[in-house]
Amino acid sequence: MKHRMAKYLFLLLTFTLISCNNKSTQNGVIKTEKSEIETLIDSAAAKMINDSLINSTSIGIYFDGKEYISHYGELEKRVGNTPSNKTIYEIGF
Repeated sequence: MKHRMAKYLFLLLTFTLISCNNKSTQNGVIKTEKSEIETLIDSAAAKMINDSLINSTSIGIYFDGKEYISHYGELEKRVGNTPSNKTIYEIGF
């Protein structure tokens, strides 16, 4: 369990080192797309949520003056209570 958590923390720290550009211009119109960081966060969260021991996760990264916060899963399976910015996670036993 400790190695799995260390692996996820390493991945999150790695994401903070990636630069991204989240705007593209098409026909003179600037449209916002999912940034590389957001795509990587989604990928890491999907792997975590697919683990049978993890029901939910919240990931927050502050990089290059921008804040990226996302919440995934359910706090209790099949109850529909999703995490939010106010969710408190127990990270130690």
